[in-house]
Amino acid sequence: MSVILRRAVLDDAAGIVRCIDAAYAPYLSAGLKLPAVSEGVGDDIQNNLVWVLESSQRIVGCLIVVAADDIWHLANVAVHPGFSGLGLGKRLIGTCVDAAKLAGAHHIRLATHAAMPSNVALYTRLGWVVTQQDDIRIQMSRPISITDT
Repeated sequence: MSVILRRAVLDDAAGIVRCIDAAYAPYLSAGLKLPAVSEGVGDDIQNNLVWVLESSQRIVGCLIVVAADDIWHLANVAVHPGFSGLGLGKRLIGTCVDAAKLAGAHHIRLATHAAMPSNVALYTRLGWVVTQQDDIRIQMSRPISITDT
C-alpha cells in the first residue's frame, strides 16, 4: 500500500473533514465531549500549514499546524481508523517537527484530551513533555533542536 504525503489544497477540505470525523468518531460515540475538531478546515488550508496522507486518491491522514515565528501549535493530527497502526501518526508529527526546524521555530505546542491516553503516550515517545494538565486537557510541548530529523 502506497501512502503519499503532500500539502493540502482547498479541494481536499471535504476529504480532510471525513478523515478527521472518522478518526474522532470512536471517542464521540464513547461520550467524550470534544470541540468541533473538523470545523474550519477550508480556512486552515488557506491560512495555516496543512498536510494530507493519501492512499488510492483517498485522504487517510491529515496534519494541521498553526505556524508562528518561534512557537508553533500542532492543532490537529488525524489518521483514519482503517489505517491506524501503520505509523502514519508518527509520520505526520515528524513532518511538523521537520517543518518547524526548517522554519527556525524553537518549540511546538499542542493540547489533547485527558481521555486519550494513547495520544499522550505517542507524543511522549516522540519527545513531547506535559506542560500543564487538568481534568480534561493535557498541554504538551516539544523543543526543536538541531539534531531533530
